[in-house]
Amino acid sequence: SVSSTNININPFLNSLISSKSVLFFLCIIILSFLSCSPAKRFPDSEVKVDKKEKLEKEELSKTESNYSEVRVQLNGLIPSESLLIESPVYLFNQEIKIAMIKAGNTINCYQNNGNASITINGETFDGEKFFLISTGSEEIIKINGKRYRGKIQISASSNSIDIINVVNMEDYVKGVLAKEMPLGKKEENFEALKALAICIRTYAVKKMKDGKIYFDLYADTRDQVYGGVDAESPLSNKAVEETKSLILKYKGSQAIIFYHSTCGGKTESSQNV
Repeated sequence: SVSSTNININPFLNSLISSKSVLFFLCIIILSFLSCSPAKRFPDSEVKVDKKEKLEKEELSKTESNYSEVRVQLNGLIPSESLLIESPVYLFNQEIKIAMIKAGNTINCYQNNGNASITINGETFDGEKFFLISTGSEEIIKINGKRYRGKIQISASSNSIDIINVVNMEDYVKGVLAKEMPLGKKEENFEALKALAICIRTYAVKKMKDGKIYFDLYADTRDQVYGGVDAESPLSNKAVEETKSLILKYKGSQAIIFYHSTCGGKTESSQNV
């Protein structure tokens, strides 16, 4: 007769399941560790750079100092635009003062046969280029709820009207810095803000050398995010002032630099950008 033997496999299965569970959780822990660890940004071969090839901070040369005014396009490629004037301004046609506009007035700007036209209180002015310049000593203009330093240029390009802020380079950097980097608590980010101020200035000078006809920089992520006076803060302004006129150079020439406010946890070698 054949006798059957009852084998208890429960302990074996429990042991196997337990082992697989342990392995599974170990894998999860390892993957979590790898995903949270800082990414290695550059190969070892790229880290070993000769001292002569390192980026250097230098003041703008006499030639580069010619780029002291930046033309920032606030709005463009539009057939017309209405501007609510919220601070008193003078209206110039090129270099000729033609009117004083009080706060509360609205001017309508549009392209007309290749020129810019402005209508205010039923009166129309035609010209190649108009400027709004503050009547106050602070040289701050408020239009459409936003404040800007320098002057506002109204001009036509092709079939559109362009609203451009013509502003001093240092004031431009002040209007960008806090838009591209958090201020942090107290002065914890101050040295980093100074470093970024130099990068912003370097990028702007390079774009101005490209020689665009109508403007130099966009006010959004197509270049650097610019918010005018409303984007400034005492801390970021101090960082700009302490790095005044400094730009980055590489091998004696102005460096071509790129930066980002958000990297998504990973960075890339500059050789691949």
